[in-house]
Amino acid sequence: MAKFDDSTAEELEKPIKKGTLCAALLQSDKAWYRARVIGTVAKGLIEVYFIDYGNTEAVRPDMDLRKLPAHLLAFEP
Repeated sequence: MAKFDDSTAEELEKPIKKGTLCAALLQSDKAWYRARVIGTVAKGLIEVYFIDYGNTEAVRPDMDLRKLPAHLLAFEP
């Protein structure tokens, strides 16, 4: 995802709600992508849908989710 800096991105507001658009870290390549929260899958894990690619993954909300900047929300999936 171009122009996304995870070191300055804010954490998501808690509680994290189903349907929230966010940035999520994909474990296979350690890159950040736009995602939508699907729901909780286990204690401490949130399932997200990567809106630009169509895959899903369970991520740790405290480490792998960030607030998506407004300029990245403007693009259609």
